[in-house]
Amino acid sequence: MREKPSSLRKKHEKFLTTFEQAAVGISHVGLDGQWLEVNQTLCDIVGYTHDELVKLSFQDITHPDDLDGDLE
Repeated sequence: MREKPSSLRKKHEKFLTTFEQAAVGISHVGLDGQWLEVNQTLCDIVGYTHDELVKLSFQDITHPDDLDGDLE
């Protein structure tokens, strides 16, 4: 059964609101390690603006001692 466009729109808006207003850092990362989406809280935690962070990969900001574990 297909959902009505208005129902999907409401769910999408709810997701975006939750993503942006979360008290924790949230991101979506592509298989190549590039940021697809980041929320402001994550930017605040890592000390980059949104525009700066999306130009980097998660590998760029991960401590070398932690990188192998994160890549697995």
